[in-house]
Amino acid sequence: MISTSLQFLSIECYCYGLNQLARLFQNTPCLRHLCILLADNSADQPLSFAIPSMISLKLSVYGSLSTMTNLLKNMPNLRKLIVKTDDVIMNGHQWERIIVDYLPKLKIFQLKMIFRLNDNENKEQRVDELLHSFRTRFWLDERQWYVRCDWDRCEQCDKNNIHLYTLPYAFQYYYFHDSNVKTKSTCRQDDDYSSYDH
Repeated sequence: MISTSLQFLSIECYCYGLNQLARLFQNTPCLRHLCILLADNSADQPLSFAIPSMISLKLSVYGSLSTMTNLLKNMPNLRKLIVKTDDVIMNGHQWERIIVDYLPKLKIFQLKMIFRLNDNENKEQRVDELLHSFRTRFWLDERQWYVRCDWDRCEQCDKNNIHLYTLPYAFQYYYFHDSNVKTKSTCRQDDDYSSYDH
């Protein structure tokens, strides 16, 4: 079934692969706003066509960087991108390349990523490396998009997650802070962005 009138679509109870998304885009040529879960499927073929109608995408990614990149590089008119990733390893340099190379019209970028570290990785060192990649001229001067990392400061704890998100925080649920949580950001003044924007 083809719909030439459908412009808004939200499906958050099912994970799509690229092959399924390709069929969806072919059947909804006027789709402008989409909210989906994206899963990695090794049988998926890369998208081979642009989706010029898409201007707003809310994406939850459970899979690989290449699957997400393949989707985003086919949306040249995207203006708003909201992304949540779980264990997709990316840094600020990779995000910058995607935005500069494929998303020239992007104005709003909201990001939340969860990283799981190995037991022997130094959490604070990993956070510093991540934040450094978001301290380029592109992030701080051109776009003025800032990020914050939260992590458990106890090196012996089994809580090996790092939570990285753009500021102000723009997602429905917030990671609970307790006394063991440490935080750092790319803001020039760390306390400037203790706000929530949902």
